[in-house]
Amino acid sequence: PTVFASLPGWLPRVLSVGRLDLRSEGLLLLTNSGPLARMLELPSNAFERKYRALVCTGQERGVTGAMLRAMGDGLTLRDQTRFRPIRAVRTPLQPAAAGHEWVRMTLVEGKTREVRRAWQHFGFVVSRLVRDAYGPFELGELRPGEVEEVPRRCVARLLRLRERVLEGSGRAAPVDLAALEVKISRHD
Repeated sequence: PTVFASLPGWLPRVLSVGRLDLRSEGLLLLTNSGPLARMLELPSNAFERKYRALVCTGQERGVTGAMLRAMGDGLTLRDQTRFRPIRAVRTPLQPAAAGHEWVRMTLVEGKTREVRRAWQHFGFVVSRLVRDAYGPFELGELRPGEVEEVPRRCVARLLRLRERVLEGSGRAAPVDLAALEVKISRHD
């Protein structure tokens, strides 16, 4: 089963921006524009993906500052896969069972199962993974199965900002998302 089978009939044919694996939940962006999807997905454009991870640490040890710093420096896994720096911060978002810790994580690359593989590198398993934001788009109060349309003016603003950033550079550059005021509104 995929998310596409449960989409409302009023949506045009869409594709996903990035992906969530079967065991993950949260924000999934959908668009009918291939170029927009590609622009948002390219790591060189520096659109941040923000997650909450419930890390199963076991009773004997927990997440350490050294682990968080190592992620912040970028990781090289045993198979030589390299991850760009990941900002990770322990956070008491909600109560966690003994031997579990919630960690907020921000990354720009989005390699396959990056968050899960980063914690596996330290011998931990992620038991729950929630994507809260992708670039300027936030999950907010959206409930499971709900779909909200992003107003065209917000998408147009994002594209204009992107053009200004790239103007004259001839290459991709990080996008200053602080200049964006994107609101996701509900449509009944």
